[in-house]
Amino acid sequence: MPYIEQNCRFKFDAALTHAAANIYEKEELTYCIYKLCVEALKGMDENLANLTTIRSAVLDAADEWFYDKIINHKKKERKLNGDII
Repeated sequence: MPYIEQNCRFKFDAALTHAAANIYEKEELTYCIYKLCVEALKGMDENLANLTTIRSAVLDAADEWFYDKIINHKKKERKLNGDII
């Protein structure tokens, strides 16, 4: 996943933290992700390259979530409870 430098993240952190504090359901999170994509597209030409760039960013974030959170959770569970095999 392409990362942005730590010193560049501050301009997003407050708004994202505020939005996240109001998300309680999957549908709300889905709406926020979609709305963020729609708003990001407003600053770009709506062409196939930019549409697929936004999709790619969403998929990169999903992959990062999977590898960082889900895989690590599964590893901890296996360590605690053993594997099913």
